[in-house]
Amino acid sequence: MNAETLASGRLAALLRGTAAGMLPDTAAANLIIRHGHFLHDRSFRRIIAAGASVTDGQPFAVIHWNAALYALEHGHLPCSALLTELTRPAAWFPGQACCKGSSVRGHE
Repeated sequence: MNAETLASGRLAALLRGTAAGMLPDTAAANLIIRHGHFLHDRSFRRIIAAGASVTDGQPFAVIHWNAALYALEHGHLPCSALLTELTRPAAWFPGQACCKGSSVRGHE
């Protein structure tokens, strides 16, 4: 399964399903999904991993938040300054350590 080729509705459902039960991840996924820009952007789709669980075969999709912040901060994701600032809180929610030098820090 490849996040770049999935329909945006299916990708959104997989992101929500994978995040279910983890409130920070659910909030972050919903922020990205509801914004409406990122799931249609091929550059952003490259930082989403989609596949099937090795334990039960269930499909999943996850956003690599460190890669998302790195791409935003280094101009690899085309978006406005406002859109960049909207994305930063989404990357903070999941509690993953952000890329070195980022102005956003994850929970330690």
